[in-house]
Amino acid sequence: MTVLCFALLNAGFFFLSWWFDLARPVFNIDYVFALLLMSLGWRWAAIGAASVFLLCDILVLLSQVFPFPRLIDLLYLLSLVPYSSISLKLWVAAVTVMLIVKIIAIRLMAGWVGFKSTLLLLNILLMILIYLVYVAGEREALTYIKAGDGLLSSQALTFTSMRSHRFLDGYVGGAPDLQSRPPGASELWFDELSGGQLSSQLLLIIVESWGVPSNPSVQQELMKPLYSVSVDYREEGVLKVSGNTLDGELRELCQLRSSRYNLADVKAGFEGCLPNLLKGLGYATAAIHGATGMMYDRHLWYSRAGFQEQTFYESRIWPRRCFSFPGACDQDVADEVIHYFNTEGAKFVYWLTLNSHSPYDSKDIRTPVFFDCEKYGIDARLESCRNLQLQSQLFMDLSRLLGSEALAGVDVIIVGDHAPVIMNLEERRAQFIGDKVPWVRLKTAAPTPPLQASEQKDR
Repeated sequence: MTVLCFALLNAGFFFLSWWFDLARPVFNIDYVFALLLMSLGWRWAAIGAASVFLLCDILVLLSQVFPFPRLIDLLYLLSLVPYSSISLKLWVAAVTVMLIVKIIAIRLMAGWVGFKSTLLLLNILLMILIYLVYVAGEREALTYIKAGDGLLSSQALTFTSMRSHRFLDGYVGGAPDLQSRPPGASELWFDELSGGQLSSQLLLIIVESWGVPSNPSVQQELMKPLYSVSVDYREEGVLKVSGNTLDGELRELCQLRSSRYNLADVKAGFEGCLPNLLKGLGYATAAIHGATGMMYDRHLWYSRAGFQEQTFYESRIWPRRCFSFPGACDQDVADEVIHYFNTEGAKFVYWLTLNSHSPYDSKDIRTPVFFDCEKYGIDARLESCRNLQLQSQLFMDLSRLLGSEALAGVDVIIVGDHAPVIMNLEERRAQFIGDKVPWVRLKTAAPTPPLQASEQKDR
């Protein structure tokens, strides 16, 4: 009966992980500790422990869909539930009911579990866990967006490990300082803006982890789809940069850098950002990103930087989910870009891509694969190969986007945020030139004006 109780406590969450393709062990060992407390007659202690374990379990699953830098960010997610789809509301209600039922079940299990049988189960599970970790080698590094799976593990320890990731240290402390920095690829637009020469249709695309390959032929192959787009002009270059994605955004949008990631309380300093300047001239401004707006507090500072409209993962019901970094798929986000350019008037649209984020999940690589790594002597099993395949896939999507009728006559800048994150230092040095990102500026060919009646008659 003890084994059955343990299995039932795991069943609901295992179903959720299977249904939504999330990482979770088949069995979470934490619940056996709650059962042990219950077998000793410590009912309230058992209920309290079980509640903590249930919370850790659901938060580990939730963080794989909506990564949250701070626990308080969950309030932002909860505030969106009333405005979400019926299906999402039903899932939230179902999970809530499941949590309540599990807590009640723990209380009812008082007469079902014995101390000796529970202690025996605990020892068996601990021996299995020791074997899996120290013999079979199932232990792996966990991050704030990457959980473990396998047969048996502790979700409480997983949650603790995810929340202690060094990346999250940048959110600790007070408000950061915003400082001026050398300009990026968008310097061209800042200069033309001051001279009154800027186009009325602007699209800035910052590409996640787009670096400079050591072999120039590799970059030419990646960008081949872009060269097929009909343009009025095109120019390319390379920037020497450092930092993460937030640094890349502040570089291109505002010519700023931040001392930390916590921008929630930074309300001044964004006045000179490009979208603010353009909004003052009558441009409609919009920002699009497939991840949750909680990351880097984008749902707060984007509007302060001048974006009138914002689209994040939580803003839409997307056709599917991508995995390299949890969120929408860039191919689907491209449709949102078209939506903005189908409107009249001057506009500035900013798109931060997502799917080429480390660790470059192979589940995000569609078939057919657009880049042959082995053709360029790159082992197909390497992180570098997956990064290049995802970039190639993105440029294929960009060629379709920029070749669409809605984006005719648009001034476009495409630039990398930072060099690819490759865990193997030797591999990184062999495949990419460190701390450099490429950029391209182009203007898609202007739309062909419709023939006048007299011209049609002459034909």
